[in-house]
Order: sequence, then C-alpha cells, then structure tokens
Amino acid sequence: MADKRKIDVSLNLYPDDLKDFTLKAGNVGLTIGELLENFIGDLIASSHTRNGSDECDRAQAWFERCWFGMFPEDTFLHYLIEWGMLESFIDEVEYTDQLKDELKEEQEAAEPDNEAIEDIKADIAWHEAEIKDIYKEYADRHHEQPPQDFETGKAAVMKWYEDNREYIRGY
Repeated sequence: MADKRKIDVSLNLYPDDLKDFTLKAGNVGLTIGELLENFIGDLIASSHTRNGSDECDRAQAWFERCWFGMFPEDTFLHYLIEWGMLESFIDEVEYTDQLKDELKEEQEAAEPDNEAIEDIKADIAWHEAEIKDIYKEYADRHHEQPPQDFETGKAAVMKWYEDNREYIRGY
C-alpha cells in the first residue's frame, strides 16, 4: 500500500461558511482536513480510508444529485475519464510531442540523418492517428448534438491535466 501524501489545495469559502465548517469538524474532534479526507474516502469508495458502504452510497448519491453530477458537460475530458482513457491519451500526446522535439533536433543537426528523420515522421504520423482515433470514438457517440471539436477538447484536456498532474501521476 502506498503512503499517504500531503497535498495543498485551495478552497474559496465565505468566512462564515469556513467558521461553520471548522466548528462542524471540531465538534467531532476532527480538523477540516481530516473531515475532508473522510468524505473523499467515502465519495470514491477508497480501499484505504472509508467509513462504510452506507456512507459511500450516500456520498455517491450526494455527488450524483448535485448540478455537476446530474448534468456533466459531455466534453472530451469527461469522455476520457469516464471510459478510463485519460492516461492513455496523455501518454500518446506527450510521446508525440517528444517525437516532434527529436525530429526538430535531427533536422537541425549538422549532418541530419534522412533515414532517421523519415522514421521519426512515420512514428509521429502513427501516434497522431492513435490520438485522432481516441477522439473519433468520443465524437462518434454524438448523434443529437455536435461534439466538442478536437483542438478545443485536446487543449482543455491538456490544461486540466497540467493543473492536476501531481495528483494523478505523483509528479
């Protein structure tokens, strides 16, 4: 089992809500961090820390009844997370970017290796096709409304991922 990691997140709360939240936690001998840890454990049905199956069910029901759980936007990011494809997509994009950097270096070398350049270009094309295939699976699910366009969706996914990388990958 992995060790717990301490993280810092920012919350935007009204002063009176923060006070009431702090008092709610203190009333049962917890800090606000400990109360949030318990709630998160129940919300995701953690295999490490949770209060029980009923509490998990209620936390999930709460999430599903909130506006963000009832009516999530059908974005490319939502699709990737819902279908467990986020990390595969990110890996493809990052590897393709790495290949593009290698291509640029090889093209700018004092004596470029044309065979290596063609191999790298072929690899880039293959991985870009993989990225487009993942997007196509998302886009093909839309029959009544148009999907989020590829460039907008990809940019939103990459921005969200960069903002949350340390929580997902640990670095």
